[in-house]
Amino acid sequence: ITRPSTPSLRNTNVASRAYFHFASPKCELAQTVAVGPNGPAIVLPVTVTNNTGLDGLAPVTHRYSSAALNFGNVAEADILLPTLGIIDGVSENSLSSLEASFLYPNPAKNNVALAIDLLNNSTVELTLSNVIGQTMRTIASQGQIGANAIEMDLNGLPKGIYLVQIKVQNVSRTKKLIIE
Repeated sequence: ITRPSTPSLRNTNVASRAYFHFASPKCELAQTVAVGPNGPAIVLPVTVTNNTGLDGLAPVTHRYSSAALNFGNVAEADILLPTLGIIDGVSENSLSSLEASFLYPNPAKNNVALAIDLLNNSTVELTLSNVIGQTMRTIASQGQIGANAIEMDLNGLPKGIYLVQIKVQNVSRTKKLIIE
């Protein structure tokens, strides 16, 4: 992933310095390319994590990239690696805001509110899903600097356990919600 055999495909920001690669078990294939005699070559989105000198106190950089997985003896030059964008790091402000946020009341009946403290004006997106992954409600609200309470209507939803995905900028967290 960080040091392909073709030098022109190498990302010098992570070559020989990355210590963690992650591909989500739920990610979709970014692209399917040529098929060789033994199968396809595909491009898979991944994150690559590193920091200077593996210092525990130094900032950690997360880069979003892609990796060619070649199952069919396809020439490396025929594998097109899409540009997925490189994001240096995850905003600590957004991450800490999400970690400290909470849903109330929980358990809930007719509505629920997300309490979140933002360090800058940001769009806050909420997606309510049932336990089998069906999206039941979505809202987006423009949050302001400081304390925010973002409400979501729950009327008409059956009792049960739900998951609320909260997204601010490029960071998301999922919290459990019980509807009585």
